[in-house]
Amino acid sequence: MESDQESSTSGSLSDEQNDFDDESGSDLEEEENEEDQDKEEDEEEEDRDQDGEEFERNWSLKSINFTTKVSIQEQQNSIKPTLTKLYEREK
Repeated sequence: MESDQESSTSGSLSDEQNDFDDESGSDLEEEENEEDQDKEEDEEEEDRDQDGEEFERNWSLKSINFTTKVSIQEQQNSIKPTLTKLYEREK
């Protein structure tokens, strides 16, 4: 009888150990999956930040370019009458 109790006790301990091992393994897998997911989210966030910075830089350059063109055009328009007067005097 005692041997039956011991074998049933040791059998249940083995089952508990196996259950624990299975749960521990799945916990590790879940942690690894969460870490991988966190890494992917961080990378995506960095990509969005870089895209935003690039957009701002391009927008700024386009704005500067437009402002420069307008400024040059204004200068040319202000010089034209003066050049026209000088040209007419030379004739």
